[in-house]
Amino acid sequence: MKNLKIKTHILVVLITSLVCMSTVFASTFSLGTTHGTVDTNSLIVTETKTLTVSNIPAGDILAAYKILDVFYNQASNAITYEFTSDFKNFLASTTEYRNLTIEDYANMTSGDISSGSVSSTSTLDRLASSYATYIKGHNINGTNLTTNGNTRTASLPLGSYLILPTSTSKIYAVMVGNLALSEDNGEWVANNQTIVGKVSEPGVVTKTLNGNKETDSIYMGTELTYTINGSVPHYPTNATNKKYMITDTMSNGLTFSGLTSVSIIDGTTRLTVNANGTVTDATNNVVANIVVNGQIITIDFNLDNVKSSDITVTYKARLNNNAVIGGEGNKNEAKLTYANDPYSTSTHDSETDTTIVYTYGIEILKYSGIDKTAVLEGAVFDIYSNAALTNKIGTITSDEDGYAEYIGIPSGTYYLKETKAPSGHILLTDAIPIEVANSNSTLSPTNSGYYYAEISNNKNLFLPFTGGMGTYAYTIIGLLIIVIAVIIYIIYRKRSANKDDNEE
Repeated sequence: MKNLKIKTHILVVLITSLVCMSTVFASTFSLGTTHGTVDTNSLIVTETKTLTVSNIPAGDILAAYKILDVFYNQASNAITYEFTSDFKNFLASTTEYRNLTIEDYANMTSGDISSGSVSSTSTLDRLASSYATYIKGHNINGTNLTTNGNTRTASLPLGSYLILPTSTSKIYAVMVGNLALSEDNGEWVANNQTIVGKVSEPGVVTKTLNGNKETDSIYMGTELTYTINGSVPHYPTNATNKKYMITDTMSNGLTFSGLTSVSIIDGTTRLTVNANGTVTDATNNVVANIVVNGQIITIDFNLDNVKSSDITVTYKARLNNNAVIGGEGNKNEAKLTYANDPYSTSTHDSETDTTIVYTYGIEILKYSGIDKTAVLEGAVFDIYSNAALTNKIGTITSDEDGYAEYIGIPSGTYYLKETKAPSGHILLTDAIPIEVANSNSTLSPTNSGYYYAEISNNKNLFLPFTGGMGTYAYTIIGLLIIVIAVIIYIIYRKRSANKDDNEE
């Protein structure tokens, strides 16, 4: 989200005359029955005009809280202003503003929170912020403004109003609007007013992984660099509720590399991350505190010591043996918790921003000939990531069920070179390619995230030989003995037959 910089956030109430002179002609106003206390012969003006607030985000609800009432003396044609009863109660509850007069109020100037008016005691924005806190704490009812697109409007009796949001996820600077009287050609004229809403949006934190929202995939054990960018909101002068906390949640497949891997930059200034989790600036002010609890990292900022509107956090984590193979991948989520109401204790959580890292596995079935049920145990393969078979990444051996697995690899083409054939079978001479997470890949029928190949071996027609010619020599001698015996037997039979013929 875009962070709207606040340059001015209070519209100063212009009270051109606290008691209007009789040189202005009498005018006809709607008047109530309440008498003024300054001029007891005056009556409260109930004439209504339209107050409009523009630049309001969709869904936000605003309310108006009256500060000043307007009174009119028909006999003297005089206008006076008085604080409302709620505002008087507020003033009486404070030490700083207990003796504030209408004249003091009229002489206040509008401040600018980005230029340090927080240190001033004579600005309207500081006073209005204090009143906003009082309103929140005393459940004072205001008048809701009507929603019309990005504007909010209300028809209100003449007077001065503090405008506050009652439902929002944003941060508003206090706004004061006035439905005042002005002199026009010797007559009193009531005026509508439009003010511009001043809204600060902290924005959803954005998170990247090695510069991307998602990385294609990686080897298990790879160390990753995560970056979180946050936009710091502006809080109004005298705000009593300021919070800005980043929460980062790693999946179980990620292992945090420790506080030494953390870097925090305030604008362009790199802060110091200490071994106890405190984050300090060059003058040793604590800017933030880092807490690591299992897979959750929280960074809670002290906004009084944050100097810019942009925070950048980087840290490292390693993909571990608990990583999810394929599937939804290994997520890492970041969110922002901030005070969306500067005058109470409520906070708001932003949407989470997620990065995902994937890793995959290889699975093979080893069998004899063309019979896939005749599984083979003991086949050994070296796995290479290139066709030249120069980059070996691991070795697998088929088990008694004929299966072999290897996990923790990125997408790509791998080559399986058989280095030992199952007993009684011929060693494969060519490497077997297997596609992982590519368009031509074959998924394992049983294991999600594993890519599959079925590899057969032909039987060896010769008895195996190990350690020289001894076995073959004994075999040949045995065969020769059998052949000689057969030949001798045949000769013997023939001679016996010939002898019998001659005797006859």
